[in-house]
Amino acid sequence: MKKLLIVLCSLSFSCAATPETKKENPVEEKKNSEAPKSQPTSEPMSGAESGLSSDRIGDSKKRLQASPGGQIILAAIEKAGGLEPWFSNPLHFRFNYMPLAGRPPIDTRQVIDTRSARARHLVFGSADDFGKGGVELGWTGNHAWSKGLAEDSKINPRFWSLTPYYFVGVPFVLADPGVILTLEGEETLNGKLCDVVRVTFEADTGDAPDDYYVVYVDKTSNAVAGLRYVVSYKGFFPDGGQTPEKIMVYGDPIEANGLRFATTYNTFKWDVDAKKKGDLVTKIVASDIKFAPVESSFFEIPEGAKTKDGF
Repeated sequence: MKKLLIVLCSLSFSCAATPETKKENPVEEKKNSEAPKSQPTSEPMSGAESGLSSDRIGDSKKRLQASPGGQIILAAIEKAGGLEPWFSNPLHFRFNYMPLAGRPPIDTRQVIDTRSARARHLVFGSADDFGKGGVELGWTGNHAWSKGLAEDSKINPRFWSLTPYYFVGVPFVLADPGVILTLEGEETLNGKLCDVVRVTFEADTGDAPDDYYVVYVDKTSNAVAGLRYVVSYKGFFPDGGQTPEKIMVYGDPIEANGLRFATTYNTFKWDVDAKKKGDLVTKIVASDIKFAPVESSFFEIPEGAKTKDGF
């Protein structure tokens, strides 16, 4: 899986993209540039249009079965409903990110093409629907863009477009090429004995090649219980470095399209020496989760949007 060029600083985790997402060299932000106008169509996306290979699911399973860590993640994917429905249609959800101190909340409605990792967000409350004059941002697979976003906004379109999706999409997003899964043993999280799988990425991938995650998978249920993570996003650490580890605990699962999703993602400080969570720092709620088709032009850059190709 090629690492996505978007990472969430305040959540402190990076993103990974599907093989169809092209890697870019960072360039300076193109300020006040006008993006090309989308060509509207009423045709919904099909699997072929979105880049879903007939061999992709089989290849993913074969790759996961080849290592002990991959086998744990595959079991978590099957517990959560499997890859077939994951790739069925674009994923829609609302993501309400609420830091307890220091940063403003970010509440967006999102649509993500799970096959090609394209994204479009509507800042919740700015408009009733996409394309109706509200504040929007997105990722085309090659370019981040925004429309109506204030110059002093804390939202970085390149950073934010796919970060919530990657978090909501665990364990499914860990099935793509380029992900390295290493079984590290067992630990207890919230009273549950879990298999612990370290997630790293192949070198020279995306904006945060030094990111890592440590995923906790409940040994009894095979469900993802949470994960630890750091941020090494180049936009925030151009000379290298990373944030301290935090831990995010998954909770309140629901089903959508036959798939299991957590709806709460609470983030805590992590005490590395004591191996335990500390103070709660961020509350996150995901809601309105569903899979539904959209027009094939939906993820194109809308007229009047500004592109952002740097970090």
